[in-house]
Amino acid sequence: MNIFLEYETLRKIVGYRFVLTRHTTDEAEAQFFLNEVAVLFHDSPAVITAIRDRHSKLEVPDRQNDNLVTLFKEMCKVLKIKNDGLNDEFLLRPFSRRTP
Repeated sequence: MNIFLEYETLRKIVGYRFVLTRHTTDEAEAQFFLNEVAVLFHDSPAVITAIRDRHSKLEVPDRQNDNLVTLFKEMCKVLKIKNDGLNDEFLLRPFSRRTP
């Protein structure tokens, strides 16, 4: 387990969430970080379940945001990051000039 890489991956996924929660053409880098999750969190069953759920429902638009929030929350639990003050809406509405 490389805790630094796990934190960095979570930081980047959260940082790029504007790409993951909207239809854009800038998805490549954000998808790269999502693909790292399975390797970096291989020993965290809840994170693996969350990333599998997101992957298995790629074609179900209504589920993608819910699955992304679940993934954020599970990664935060593993890394002992408190996110009590951040509700699902906050996680899904990142700071961005883009319109929904």
